[in-house]
Amino acid sequence: MFYSNLFNGYIFVSLLVYNLGNFVCCRPNIQETNELSPGEGCTYQNKTYPLGESFDVECDKKCKCGLDGVVYCEQRCPLFTVYDSSIALGRCLEIRNPLDECCVLNVCGSNRSMSGQTGFECVYSEWSPWTACTAPCGKDAFKLRTRTLLNANSMSLADMAKCNDRLETVKCSLLPCKMGTGAGKKKT
Repeated sequence: MFYSNLFNGYIFVSLLVYNLGNFVCCRPNIQETNELSPGEGCTYQNKTYPLGESFDVECDKKCKCGLDGVVYCEQRCPLFTVYDSSIALGRCLEIRNPLDECCVLNVCGSNRSMSGQTGFECVYSEWSPWTACTAPCGKDAFKLRTRTLLNANSMSLADMAKCNDRLETVKCSLLPCKMGTGAGKKKT
């Protein structure tokens, strides 16, 4: 669904997305009118930006000067929507977003793991995509993926070392190498 409203010189656009039965609401995009001639750039809060340039408005908004000379803004930090009872019941951990100091992340469920001895929590990012196999053929090839410890800034080095579930490797199921392909040749 798509909604649009004009209020006080601003156009508010809301987009409602349904994703696998879960309701996801994107914050409104805010368009501010521009007094510059087309092709000159955009003016926002008495500052001029070149066409195509992105900029932040403190910790409130991320904006971009569109190629049409209109400033498009959206909320800088996402809203947290309760998809299940984990957030409502306080089973999630709120941590600073390592990619944007203005925002926080709500980490719930499978990305959390308790260290058995001291009770601290290891909070991880999502897994990276799998790498390509380390060889095109042969039995020793493997691929790997990693994830980041998100709450490292609040932990001691000793506790960080105990959060060691950050690398995963699996063997690749590849055909044997043929002689002459390079991977199966013995060096003489």
